[in-house]
Amino acid sequence: MKRFAALLLSVMMCLGLLSGCLAKDLFAALAGGKTPDATAVPAPPAPTAAAANPLKEVNGPAGFLPLGVVIDAPAGAENVRYTVIADAIAEVQFSHSGCGFTLRAAKADGDISGVYLDFVKTEEWLFKGNGLAAEVSTAADGAVLVLWKLNGVSYSLFTPNAPTPAALSAIVSSIAGSELTPPAGTEAPAPATPVLSDDPLLDEPFHFLEDMQITYDIDSDTVVETVKLIEYQDSYGMDYTLIEIVDNGESIYFGNGDADMPQFGDVACLMDVIPGDPYVEIILSGDMMSSDYITHILRYDGKKITPATMVSPYDGQVYTGIFGHFYGMGEDGSILIDDGVDALGSFWAMRDFVHEGNMRFGYDHGSTWTRLGDYSDLWDMEYGPALTVKLPLPIYMSGTAPEVLAPGTKILVTETDRESFVNVVLQKGGWGRIDLEWKKDSYKAYIAGLPEDDYFEYLPYAG
Repeated sequence: MKRFAALLLSVMMCLGLLSGCLAKDLFAALAGGKTPDATAVPAPPAPTAAAANPLKEVNGPAGFLPLGVVIDAPAGAENVRYTVIADAIAEVQFSHSGCGFTLRAAKADGDISGVYLDFVKTEEWLFKGNGLAAEVSTAADGAVLVLWKLNGVSYSLFTPNAPTPAALSAIVSSIAGSELTPPAGTEAPAPATPVLSDDPLLDEPFHFLEDMQITYDIDSDTVVETVKLIEYQDSYGMDYTLIEIVDNGESIYFGNGDADMPQFGDVACLMDVIPGDPYVEIILSGDMMSSDYITHILRYDGKKITPATMVSPYDGQVYTGIFGHFYGMGEDGSILIDDGVDALGSFWAMRDFVHEGNMRFGYDHGSTWTRLGDYSDLWDMEYGPALTVKLPLPIYMSGTAPEVLAPGTKILVTETDRESFVNVVLQKGGWGRIDLEWKKDSYKAYIAGLPEDDYFEYLPYAG
């Protein structure tokens, strides 16, 4: 599936979602990932306004001066990136002490972190000498959010990687310029899941990697292996990535020849994707070419690398890897994949995949492709994403009552199973389901026996 220029906006909306620019309930719906069976289609989340301004990278702390805030990564930080969000929030992403962090500051009240997790513990840590306090919240998986306010500026620091209290205290102290002390008896959280790069659930996971490596016992044999992500060029000058595992001085590789590989890996990490077995999986995800994404989940058992496979729902063939981009893991252990989807036009969407056994993954039952980002304030764009009805269009309003939409009605696709239906919202209000039929070897659908093109003035397909 190809993503055309307009879909670049979708990536920005995806980043806006992770940055907290969309509503909390939409984030929860996407992260939770389940939709009931299509026979009882629920109402999709009400449209919310898209981010008014895209993220804007700046060269350093000086880029934050127009916002009236001054922040920077602490000494010893690596992979530092500076971003202004919606001309209001200063953000610094960095790695430190084996963890990835997102620091924010703004002249605003309240929580500016954009993090919506169910925290199991919240404590008050004190800044030494000035009587101020920071609120430190910890999630079940060890993720930590720190909030504090100083001189009219609100600050937030988030990491999904379970830092030790000592490391967290040192980093916040360096940023705030005042020593932060944890409560007496604070115990260190569970060790962090090791990662090769920034955790994929950080605000901007789209980092190109170069020769990254980490040591970890991925096959539980008490011997530590070295896992490397290597970028290289083939004899035609094409860029590709491969995985190298060094075990007891011997190397084993996974790369071109084994499967389609991304030219650039923008997510690479170690994660226990399949609970209950003794292995920690290697995840490599990125763009193969022209916005065709692939995600490889690899298991090393001490002798060989076994890649995950999937059965294509479109042609029934078994492929190595999962087509789409790795977004993270849902709370129920599912794999979240985002990708370009063709259903009454192309749009960027996310769906849950689950392990079906023997390293094979497939759609989670009842899940759908759910649009990422929000275009509800862009109803009048000349070439979509909103669709204008051209012929009387059969639709089931609110999932039950059959109706016909009049020509000129504007709709926006919000989700699809890419098999039998799409859910849409109407510009005038309300939502409904349109039944679709995909004929063999055709990416376009039929509605009540007529080609989809007959019903709309324009369908914004990519490619």
